[in-house]
Amino acid sequence: MKQFKPLLLLFISFAAAAQKPTSISPNQPSWLSLGPQITFPSGSLEGNSSNELVLSAKAYLHDHIGDLNNPNADIITTQNIASPNARYITFKETFLGDEIYGTSLKISVDKVNKIVSVISKTGNIDNWPSNTAIPNPDTAQIKTAIGACDNYNIKKVWVYNIDAGVPAYQVNCQKFDGSRDEELILDVNYNIILKQNLGQNYKYPDSLVTMYVFYPDPLTSAMSTYRPPYSTYSLWISPTTGDTFPNTNNDSNSKALDSQMIPRPIRVSVLNNDSFILENQFVAEKDLGAPYAPQYPEATYSKTPVFHFNRDTSAFRDIMIYYAITNWRDHLHDIGYDSLGNYQIFVDPSGFTDDVSQFYPPSGGHAGIIYFGMGGEPDAEDQDVPTHEYTHFLSYAACHDCSSTGNERQALDEGTADYFAASNSKSISTYNWEKVFNWDGNNAPGNWYGRSCAVHDVYPGYLDTNSEIHFVGQLWSSALMQIWDVIGRTKTDRIMLETLYSMAGGITMPQAAKLFLKSDSLLYNKADYYTITYYFVKRGFLPESYLAVTPQNSQIWYKITTSYFSTANKVFFDFGLPQTGTFSLYDITGKLITSQIVSNSDHVEFNAPPIAAGIYVLGVNTEGLQKSFKLLK
Repeated sequence: MKQFKPLLLLFISFAAAAQKPTSISPNQPSWLSLGPQITFPSGSLEGNSSNELVLSAKAYLHDHIGDLNNPNADIITTQNIASPNARYITFKETFLGDEIYGTSLKISVDKVNKIVSVISKTGNIDNWPSNTAIPNPDTAQIKTAIGACDNYNIKKVWVYNIDAGVPAYQVNCQKFDGSRDEELILDVNYNIILKQNLGQNYKYPDSLVTMYVFYPDPLTSAMSTYRPPYSTYSLWISPTTGDTFPNTNNDSNSKALDSQMIPRPIRVSVLNNDSFILENQFVAEKDLGAPYAPQYPEATYSKTPVFHFNRDTSAFRDIMIYYAITNWRDHLHDIGYDSLGNYQIFVDPSGFTDDVSQFYPPSGGHAGIIYFGMGGEPDAEDQDVPTHEYTHFLSYAACHDCSSTGNERQALDEGTADYFAASNSKSISTYNWEKVFNWDGNNAPGNWYGRSCAVHDVYPGYLDTNSEIHFVGQLWSSALMQIWDVIGRTKTDRIMLETLYSMAGGITMPQAAKLFLKSDSLLYNKADYYTITYYFVKRGFLPESYLAVTPQNSQIWYKITTSYFSTANKVFFDFGLPQTGTFSLYDITGKLITSQIVSNSDHVEFNAPPIAAGIYVLGVNTEGLQKSFKLLK
């Protein structure tokens, strides 16, 4: 989600009971809010086919998870998915054949079936009587209890309590206009005891066309802040001086904004050999009964291979959404992850009147829907928004129903979506790259100014001052962008996409950081271990002891900043571990100019004396780095 929707939890209370030392604390309601356990065991699964690996995984988990020793306990497979580098199999615990709500087990293996990680949240059921059963639900009473929905999914579940499982019904309720997307738990008397908002081979040939789009948004391409002529409110108020300026753009056309429509190549489908339509195997645009634009006044097709629409048309929003999502898909293909979410979803570019966009997972026959808001600057006009929302879909595709449990887990999903939006934007232009939603995040009446991927806060202290998931997510996105700056977009994107597969419900940011390192190991054999660890330690996700571990690639991580050498005779180094050694500066003939000794420092400021313009060589000789760097004065 681009903006926050509150999570409402209503719990029944249970009597506290003694906890068995081998199981997670079962006290209700706190048990549901607890995160899972994560381990990185040795060992392998047996089997060649996908089904054989599932059976081997079940046997392994039964042997190693104590809560599954009870004969009435079992696990059912909820997802079995492969990334380009590993396989991830997810289960839920059952009692007498029905799912125990909130449980989850996930095992991942590499290409040779070696176990990478095990994430588990189970409940001990030794005290549960075996002569109980959940009565069949009365659909009419459920509908009366929860109110109007266009789509209902109902199943029997147990709600965890150490003394006895509480029989209940899990109901997923959706309205097609997007006003409801809820998961509710009802007891057998049809009282609501838990409620939370969720919220999240092609038939035509294709052809290359040109689309005139904001790339990635009009402020970034114009290298401008939000002010006339690049603003749309009828009265613009300067956020720094408070001065007011008249503005006539509103949501209409303007020469300034039109000048930022950039022609970009993209592939679209061809209908009847004469029409180019905005649809492909990944995205189809639909009017889903939105309150703002119940019917599109223009058709989203062209008789020529050029899509060029005025900003005041809904067709412009259509091509912006189509371009952004298809561009995301092209990037996934380029970096080897085109199998992730490789199916079509629906999008409604004018879905909400408010300044809010949201992904809704599959339900009622559709594979997923993204509604985009029209409040403030239309969300479709800022590529950060569709990139962010489509990332929620990719997260769902990699791990079904993993991101809705736990405040930190939800924050991780928001931070990941913000990261990919910033990653895309920064790959186009570095102007104001740290702001997410550069164009959309300027809604003064709605007090919405976007977010940042460059905050300096650290974990876990930031959670004590602000627990809202979108702002907590800035910790994660900011750490990833620091890593991006050193190892580049392709590596960081690929590692994060691989990590999406390994995620589970309820995990914390430190657990996600460990999974990210595991993904680096799978993809690059720990080549960037020190870079990743350095920034995760600085952010508070990992303890400093992680920096003392030597990876297979023994060269220590470092970052050099030479941009101040030409003007101030300074060079800066940051190291993954404190270094002791000598820094020596030579001229082009090999004559020593100066040397500087450092002792046990992870940040070094090398200072050269006054020197003439020319080429110089800086030699570094420490226990972790022996290398020469050419410098231009």
